[in-house]
Amino acid sequence: MTDLRFPGRSEMLGTLASAAEVPVQELLARLKADVFKGRIRLREFFKDFDTLRSGKVTEAKFRTALDESGLKLNDPELTELSRYFADPTDPKRVAYEGLLAEIESVFTTSGMEADPTSTVQDF
Repeated sequence: MTDLRFPGRSEMLGTLASAAEVPVQELLARLKADVFKGRIRLREFFKDFDTLRSGKVTEAKFRTALDESGLKLNDPELTELSRYFADPTDPKRVAYEGLLAEIESVFTTSGMEADPTSTVQDF
């Protein structure tokens, strides 16, 4: 039933409820494909907001960095990523290094400098 005072409200609530359940692994796979295709180095965008190079930023700065990178993310997706990579010691901050490690795996393999015979998997 639609509320006459707020036309479209019931439809909007249904949309928000369905959008709230964003599968993080599918979202990360999509981001990896977008980053690989566009050759986007996300670290450069976070560097501007993390002056102490702690690997953690506020949720607002996390959202801004991802927005400035040109990746197309909606609000529920940004919220889910913020929750998934939340800093366990400070819930108001996001530990973006985990996101970068996951996303940048399309470009390189972690620890390659220690093993010269290792190879990068095709993405």
